[in-house]
Amino acid sequence: MLSTRLQFIYEQLEPGFDVWDLCCDHGYLGIVAFKSKKFQQVHFVDQAAHLVEALRARWATEADTHFYPCTAEAIDVPLTGNVVIAGVGGQKITEILLGLQSKGHLKARRLVLVPHKDEEAFEHWLELWVGQWIGQWIEQPTEHSTESRLQDSFVGFRLDQRLSVKEGPRVRRVFVLNSINDSRVV
Repeated sequence: MLSTRLQFIYEQLEPGFDVWDLCCDHGYLGIVAFKSKKFQQVHFVDQAAHLVEALRARWATEADTHFYPCTAEAIDVPLTGNVVIAGVGGQKITEILLGLQSKGHLKARRLVLVPHKDEEAFEHWLELWVGQWIGQWIEQPTEHSTESRLQDSFVGFRLDQRLSVKEGPRVRRVFVLNSINDSRVV
């Protein structure tokens, strides 16, 4: 059984496509996605090799599961379908997206992004990525700032939903972005 937050994230996934569970930790979300048989393939990614190896030991015999014991930015294959990044800070999500985008590997149909911290700053970065105002302007971008790099490099997605889910005493923000470029969608 998934936590309330993970169940909410799961409900944002688009059936019929791959699921990439980046920073997957123990892989609970990916396991439920795999067991549901609603998705083509499930990819588990985490820099903690022992966690990914434990998942591999349990699930590697399944043809539609793939395991990557590395940082998400180090993945060297296109990420298609649903890409979930949760449980890490907004700055880390930004680094992952920029790393994948710079290599041309971000071919996702849907992004489900759930920052664990730095949520307001992450909203600001999203404003720059997708060109929509979804919160208050935090600071003016400078030539060498992350914000300036994002404005030029992250394209092809639109923010379709800005949601929230209650997790204990906290309310977590959930951002769902969909591809606007059909050539990216697989």
